[in-house]
Amino acid sequence: KRPAENETAQVSVRFHLAVFILSAGTYVGRREIARMMWKNHESWGADVQRLLYYKFVCGQTNISFVNKAISEENATHGDLLIAKVEEDYQLLTEKVLWIMNWAVENIEFDYLLKTDDDTFINVPEFYNSVPSTNQTKFYRGYTIRDALVRRNTSDKWYVSRTVYKPDYYPPYNRGNGYLLSNDLVSLVGRKGLAMKQQERMTVEDTFVAVLLSEENVKPQHDRHVFAFPFRSACLPQNRQNVHLLGGLGEGELRQVIINFRNNDAVCAHIETQYW
Repeated sequence: KRPAENETAQVSVRFHLAVFILSAGTYVGRREIARMMWKNHESWGADVQRLLYYKFVCGQTNISFVNKAISEENATHGDLLIAKVEEDYQLLTEKVLWIMNWAVENIEFDYLLKTDDDTFINVPEFYNSVPSTNQTKFYRGYTIRDALVRRNTSDKWYVSRTVYKPDYYPPYNRGNGYLLSNDLVSLVGRKGLAMKQQERMTVEDTFVAVLLSEENVKPQHDRHVFAFPFRSACLPQNRQNVHLLGGLGEGELRQVIINFRNNDAVCAHIETQYW
């Protein structure tokens, strides 16, 4: 049995992979497209169906018609979780910390994937790439190195020196999809909540990396994880290599899902300036 909205998970199975897909109440179109892959259970195989847990995670809002629509949507699909965090991009770190602590408290799992609703995932291939054994200090995704901290106050990813003093971030895995072992999910959730909110940077993927770097945990680069519009993801020879492709628009996400179903090239029928 999978938990309904905000219900404590009463499940006996230990999931090998728990996937939490960040969304927002008004992003109904994105979720409907994403369900083209998440509801495609028949292509997954028995083990994946049994040992994979996933939820779309929205924040809280005071807009009554949005709340009504979310409730109706969850009654239909049963795949929504409402974080006890206000829906605000600047509170993304708070939402991710809520997810991590909720997961630790409510379900049994070996690994957790944090991803977004604009991300394509080849579900069975990604699942099969997760280590079969329960490892510790495991942190894998698309690794970025030597990233400069944004200091312009008008920047979407602005971080003040009061919150983080160094000029460069430690190596980190992009937020469109990073995989953590259970022990690190617990560690990040616990350390994050122990801080005052004003001490936490609002850029969630680098915030996770900073906490992990303090424990000497280094990210692993996953050659199967890409971010649109990286040309390398669209090369024909990478057709079998793309397990995760993030940063897609709604039309692009729909087309990539269709392309994989039809065994076409990853980026077939997508017009863009990048290739």
